[in-house]
Amino acid sequence: MKIGIYYFTRTGNCKRIAEKIGEKLNLEVFPIKDDVDWTGFKAYFKFQSYAKGKKKMEITYHDTDKFDRFILVSPVWGSRMPPTVKLFLENIPMEKVDMVVSSKMDKMRGIEDANRIVHIKQYSSGEDEKIEEYIKTFA
Repeated sequence: MKIGIYYFTRTGNCKRIAEKIGEKLNLEVFPIKDDVDWTGFKAYFKFQSYAKGKKKMEITYHDTDKFDRFILVSPVWGSRMPPTVKLFLENIPMEKVDMVVSSKMDKMRGIEDANRIVHIKQYSSGEDEKIEEYIKTFA
């Protein structure tokens, strides 16, 4: 089985988590990028516009065709997946995806059909333990 690890990040937290998972599983890690500037205090309002489909975005990512399974590391924005992640998942069946969700406190809605769901609290001293626990499921 070929596994692809993808992440979307605004702050770098999801990149850090994806890289830790990639290192432990000896797998390459790929970013999902979009054409939106998510910085600043207006980011929340932008999120609302893109999440509701009022604005379109372009995303780029490494080819997914060669993978049978995916590990997707994503932040939670207002209890939802970022629009970038939602767009990325349009052509990937959720049952092939392990969602690794990074958040300060929220859980993500709309991911119930994922193969596996792992919640990692940002800035938590238990981050490495959660990752290690998840990695053991591959043994």
